[in-house]
Amino acid sequence: MKIKTKLKQHNLCGIGLVFILLALQACKHPLAIQGEGDIVELNETGRGCTLEQFQAGATACTENEVSGDYLVNYRAVPRDGWWFVRWEGPCGHLSESPDCRIESPASWVAYWDATFGGVEIPATKAVFAEIGAEVKVLPLNDTGVPWGGNYPSGNNSSCSGETVAQQDCAHGRDSLFDDDDDGHSGFSFTRLDNTGAALGDEALIWSCVVDNVTSLVWEVKTIDGGVQDQGATYRWGGVSALAGAPGDYYSDWNVLVNLARSESLCGYSDWRVPTVKELENLRFLKRSRPAVDRNFFSGALSQPYWTATPAAGSTNAEEEGADAWYVDFSDSAVGVGSRTEERRVRLVRGGF
Repeated sequence: MKIKTKLKQHNLCGIGLVFILLALQACKHPLAIQGEGDIVELNETGRGCTLEQFQAGATACTENEVSGDYLVNYRAVPRDGWWFVRWEGPCGHLSESPDCRIESPASWVAYWDATFGGVEIPATKAVFAEIGAEVKVLPLNDTGVPWGGNYPSGNNSSCSGETVAQQDCAHGRDSLFDDDDDGHSGFSFTRLDNTGAALGDEALIWSCVVDNVTSLVWEVKTIDGGVQDQGATYRWGGVSALAGAPGDYYSDWNVLVNLARSESLCGYSDWRVPTVKELENLRFLKRSRPAVDRNFFSGALSQPYWTATPAAGSTNAEEEGADAWYVDFSDSAVGVGSRTEERRVRLVRGGF
């Protein structure tokens, strides 16, 4: 369950990508458009993808072959009445909106194709929104803490007291939906079987959990000693790890991500490691060891879990980029640790 391949971060598949190991698909770098706009290539080498080409499934968008020394600069150009929101997928850390810069030497392109060429990845996507339209915002869970603090000291279990209106328990989902029917406090979850079908409360086995508040779908760990076993640990930095920071990336968790995608776990093939903000949103602050709802996440352990988010680095140039963010479900702490440390991973899909 532990793969020890070490990847140095280069430009196309390292420095300069939002998804470190999602840079190429069999030497193809597909493009996608959401909304109305065009992806214009600034190097004048014939690349790029217009809205009409994308809608027609043209090879200019779906193939986009990568070979030799690879350098491309894209610009997202909105159509009339639309505006550019963001890039999703591989873009360089030197990119400045609305541009997307990707660069890699021929030696790394060849290595990536030989080693990870079969990995299915999402395209580099330009997202546009209609002027005046509401942009999608991912909702947040509440804290899960329904009790209040007494003045001047102590706690109470009924969310009462002199200053209760100023406290968390008096606001949000925890105050409106404080029941355990579908998750403790204000949380709301649904169990899914391996095909993605919803299961009732009587289910004894389930493969995933959908968060009804955020719409994120989470992997449920197993205890069978397989690839998804709750005890499996990994060094940081495989498929779907976010780039933008220098330092080493490791491919340890690729076996987990690739299996979930290839077998369409719970009916989905876009599984990835969550960002630090997404994984933080799963914490149940009312409890500890583990700080998550065990009624739904039965394979959860009181351990730190990696996120896909690298740390910004340190003031020491030699140590810069050596860390990444994790969430510790023993006490809900969010911290930074060395990428060489082996931690657990829980996959997610959806969001953005």
